Amino acid sequence: MKKRNKKRRILCLWKTPEEMRKDLILDNENQKIWNRKTGNQLKFQLSSKKKYYYTIPLFKNKKKHTLVVHQLFFFDKYGYLPIQIDHIDQNQFNNHISNLRPSTARLNARNRKVNKSSSKHRNVNKIIRKSGLVVWQAYFHNKYKKKHLGTFRSEDEAGLAVNKEYIKRKLDKIIPLNQFVEPLVDFK
Repeated sequence: MKKRNKKRRILCLWKTPEEMRKDLILDNENQKIWNRKTGNQLKFQLSSKKKYYYTIPLFKNKKKHTLVVHQLFFFDKYGYLPIQIDHIDQNQFNNHISNLRPSTARLNARNRKVNKSSSKHRNVNKIIRKSGLVVWQAYFHNKYKKKHLGTFRSEDEAGLAVNKEYIKRKLDKIIPLNQFVEPLVDFK
């Protein structure tokens, strides 16, 4: 039995955006989609998978299809579907075309929100040594390997080291840099 790629369901239904526009009316500015045949506005629903995205149900050829909204808007604007689509502001409910960009799994993973950890900065961990001394460890992921950047006395120094590594690797346009309340050093 042939496995179907559910993420590419749009390409199974329509080969070009012009074919899609025969069935749907997309308004990217107001984030609305209508069924052209019935004239009804399609209601956005949350997907039931681990990642929550807006989806719409669509009946075509007597079958129900669940389509991801940000893929529809991207396909309508650019005429193709990349491997993945990244939400630049990290808000998966903001499907405006200016917030969407083509991506790979690797780049998309780098644009995730910071998980709750012992630090307010990305890629910084608090370490309490046996002597009771508190230090901050900075690290960087490179090709699925964790690269140690050093240990620092303050959390902000470790966050600054991570920012310098992002800038050195020219990833500062892709990955949000760590933010500081008071600027420590102009690192650009």
